[in-house]
Amino acid sequence: MGIKKIVAVALLAFTLVLLGIFNVVNGSYTRMLLFFDHAHTGRQMTEVRYLKTLTKPLAVHIVDELLLGPVNHDFSSLFVTSSRANRCFVDGSVLYVDVPATAFNIDGIAKASLPKRSFELLKKNVFENCPDIKEIYVYVDGVRIFDYLPTSRVK
Repeated sequence: MGIKKIVAVALLAFTLVLLGIFNVVNGSYTRMLLFFDHAHTGRQMTEVRYLKTLTKPLAVHIVDELLLGPVNHDFSSLFVTSSRANRCFVDGSVLYVDVPATAFNIDGIAKASLPKRSFELLKKNVFENCPDIKEIYVYVDGVRIFDYLPTSRVK
């Protein structure tokens, strides 16, 4: 065996040992696949996020991550990125989300049409990552929105 092969095998072994130690020390992560629209092409793109510890149900963490917006600057945010949910919780297999009207940069629900695409992507993100969630009810400043998000997986 040549010296180059010995060095390559040693580096590979060292890397594997480091990865093993890193995984044991840092624990496990929950992987989320988030969907956003590309700002220039409009195509649906994915972004992977990892959460170290789940302090709330995964669906609530997904809503929080969507409100934070995409990491990639070429992707469009679903909501105004400085927004936070008024309320977001899971009851059984139902996710309840209440977002402020400012998440859409509008003064009130009656004055502007809400972006249907944001709710479609919210639905896709939650249903793709949380198979236990069967329905989603979305509220904007406490007013339930029916027209923009079919709440059932099955039509």
